[in-house]
Amino acid sequence: MDFRTILHQLGLNSNQSAMYQALLEQSPLSVVGIEKITQLHRPTIYRELPMLLDKGLATTVVVGQRTQYLAEHPKKLQDIVTMVANELSVLLPTLEERYRNKSARPFVAVYHGRAGIRSVFLDVVASLPRSGTYYHLSTGKGTTIKADRYLPQTFRAIVTQKNLHWFLIVSEDGAQGKNVKVIPSHAHSFNDNISQIVYCAKVAFIDYESETATVIDSPALARFHQRVFMLLYHLL
Repeated sequence: MDFRTILHQLGLNSNQSAMYQALLEQSPLSVVGIEKITQLHRPTIYRELPMLLDKGLATTVVVGQRTQYLAEHPKKLQDIVTMVANELSVLLPTLEERYRNKSARPFVAVYHGRAGIRSVFLDVVASLPRSGTYYHLSTGKGTTIKADRYLPQTFRAIVTQKNLHWFLIVSEDGAQGKNVKVIPSHAHSFNDNISQIVYCAKVAFIDYESETATVIDSPALARFHQRVFMLLYHLL
């Protein structure tokens, strides 16, 4: 990263950066001297000089009857960083509160086609932390067919690598496995070809008939659907 880029990140525009660098290298300088080195127009220099003075990066000296300008020690740049950090620490609680209020609003994304559904399954295992848990309710027939058609090739490998856990509720007779519960066959209201997956702060709804997936990113909704899922899980 070059010096001009650092100055820009500290809030100096290109004109101020050029003037400060000139003063660092050849102080003291008059306005005419700054003009010759930077090739900036004199009105621009007069407009930008107060900014350098206010930031504490330059000061004035009188030589004869003329005002000239000196660059302050480069350590003043560190003072700017410290000042910004202190001001940010004061503002941070307010900013965090605004972020929490904003993030509390659900964000909805819709995915289409097999590729879209695969991306949702991949998001499940990619988003979860190591040893994390997801909650999967799958209704309708053909659980194995769905897995073969829609699961990304890396899905099971990532589950194993990250030691992920799951709870599964299916409406298909004969389904077996760890943490799997089956909805009784007489509950005909659960024969839609739809899945719901709760993971992290998200709830995904997958409609296999239309090959559409809707993901709602909302901590509150995710917590609610997780509780409902576990209530049904324990009742089965």
